[in-house]
Amino acid sequence: GPDALRETVGHERRASYLFAVATAFATVDDSWLRTAPWDEVHAWLLAIKGIGAWSAAFIMLRGIGRMERLPSGESRLAEAVARVYHRQQGLTDAEIAA
Repeated sequence: GPDALRETVGHERRASYLFAVATAFATVDDSWLRTAPWDEVHAWLLAIKGIGAWSAAFIMLRGIGRMERLPSGESRLAEAVARVYHRQQGLTDAEIAA
């Protein structure tokens, strides 16, 4: 429960976030996470207390295996794409996705 988690983690806010995430994932169907429209799953993640844009993108890609979209705003990804396509100027998120 939340009290045991708070005692283990030693931090009230982090424990509440972990509990919210654990509770959310315990109540969702795995197949829905893998097959529902990307935007719906992403919005569901963002609605979980403690999950922000970076965490939602990370979970979509690494946790669920949803690779339809790349995380935006990743500077190292932008640098790698620019090197591969021999671009001197920065690339927008839309250009990277394309």
